[in-house]
Amino acid sequence: MTNMAPLGAGSLAANVVAQSAVLMAELARESGDGATAAQAQRIAARAGVLSVANDAAFSAATLQLAATVRGEGDAFGLEVALAEAAATPRVICEAACDLALLSAEIADTGDGSKRADYVAIAQLSAAAASSAALLVRTNLTIGEDDWRLSSANAAAVEATRAAQRAAALDT
Repeated sequence: MTNMAPLGAGSLAANVVAQSAVLMAELARESGDGATAAQAQRIAARAGVLSVANDAAFSAATLQLAATVRGEGDAFGLEVALAEAAATPRVICEAACDLALLSAEIADTGDGSKRADYVAIAQLSAAAASSAALLVRTNLTIGEDDWRLSSANAAAVEATRAAQRAAALDT
């Protein structure tokens, strides 16, 4: 995870996932659930790397687009940069979904005194997944029938359902 301000919403979404996963790992450790703590730590590490990767991809796409507008860039370079800028948020969706599913499961089966925290983590993860899916959808190279959009949307929907299941436990 980066200490610098994110360049875009994709990095912010990845940072939300990373921070939420760190919290989940700590809560799981406190409850003596080493397996869940390890899973959450892996997600945190993955999301931290994705935050940095998203900043790089977003920056490269922005520079390539500006160069193309000035007549200095090339269409292929722009297409590659935009494709990478769409790929990273799609993977952020997957990491967010993984955390939402894990936290929903532990909200149901884990330490009941920490249920509200697990539900909140599921909800934050679902929001991050939805935000990252929006970034894939608005990428200039993505069409409605593109597999990357389908994948991102599916992860966001699954994360939202997990968060809803977790929230229903609290009622």
